[in-house]
Amino acid sequence: QKLGAAELLGGLQTTGSLRNRVAGGYKRMLGIRRGQPAFNPGSSQAVLRLHPSVFALRRGDGAGSIAALVNVSGEAAEVELPFAGTDLLTGEEMAGTYTLRPWQYCWVKA
Repeated sequence: QKLGAAELLGGLQTTGSLRNRVAGGYKRMLGIRRGQPAFNPGSSQAVLRLHPSVFALRRGDGAGSIAALVNVSGEAAEVELPFAGTDLLTGEEMAGTYTLRPWQYCWVKA
């Protein structure tokens, strides 16, 4: 959808609108990302093969590692997490086998 500047700004500034909620979510994620050394462009990175429907990367090494998981399907996907940790986006403690809901994503910090 092509929007004029005024319509776009109005949507972003309207509390509770879809554009406002999406922009707020991205700002929150960027703030979390900014505070994590594992997301530094120079950090080590490895692709994790956890499930055919899950795109997964390990960023960083050791105690500050983060596993970024994205279920790219409309089906639930059960994965064996590479380490126990906390989802930075929800605060949920995660370990062992975990089932990602359809389209779910998480950033698990060791």
